[in-house]
Amino acid sequence: MAYDVFLLRAFKLNSIDYFLKAIEEEDLGLAVSKIKERLAKKEKLQFDRDKIKKMFSNAFEKEYKKRLSVKIGQHLKVI
Repeated sequence: MAYDVFLLRAFKLNSIDYFLKAIEEEDLGLAVSKIKERLAKKEKLQFDRDKIKKMFSNAFEKEYKKRLSVKIGQHLKVI
């Protein structure tokens, strides 16, 4: 059956659902619900990634000295 090829391709592409004509309203509603759930999870995941990235970037930020004193003989030189 030709539909088998399309069905397999859809699953390989991580599809949400697979419809054949005529589409039932209930099936379409379920597919839309699945999409909304995935988008909500994706947004939460992105938020978590951003939060973790920010947390680590602050932890590893190091403030370096802008001046350094060096003793040369009896004198101190500021570099």
